[in-house]
Amino acid sequence: MFFLVFNTSCTSTSVEEVESFHYEAQVSPMEMQILELVNQHRASIGLNTLDFNKVAYDYAIEHTKEMINKKEINHDDFDRRSSDLTIEVKANYVSEIVGRNYITAEGIVNAWLESETHRKAIEGDYMYTAVSAKADSEGVFYFTQLFYR
Repeated sequence: MFFLVFNTSCTSTSVEEVESFHYEAQVSPMEMQILELVNQHRASIGLNTLDFNKVAYDYAIEHTKEMINKKEINHDDFDRRSSDLTIEVKANYVSEIVGRNYITAEGIVNAWLESETHRKAIEGDYMYTAVSAKADSEGVFYFTQLFYR
């Protein structure tokens, strides 16, 4: 298992590729833009693009809400998320990156790409991803992106 910690942060996917109407309606424009930017970066360096996964999305949302409740970014319970995701979707390898305090998709993706450990996750040997971007009551955004193969 592999996870990343970063304390300061931490062909593209389209809405049509989202797996069901429920998730198409639920995925925010910022989340879609993050997915698109990550896939644009991957494609620009010759890597496969990642498919959105609704199971990973549920886990990303759950973790983002937990970080908001604690008012801190963390990887608490990553082992459980990774294990549960592995069982549900038969994943072989799971990675997670987190962040907060960015107000745009470009801001968080650029911060992740400037961090060697986050960039390794974004550029990793994965097939699927999902990202959650949610604001707390004060408007501070928190992010969780999960990757797996």
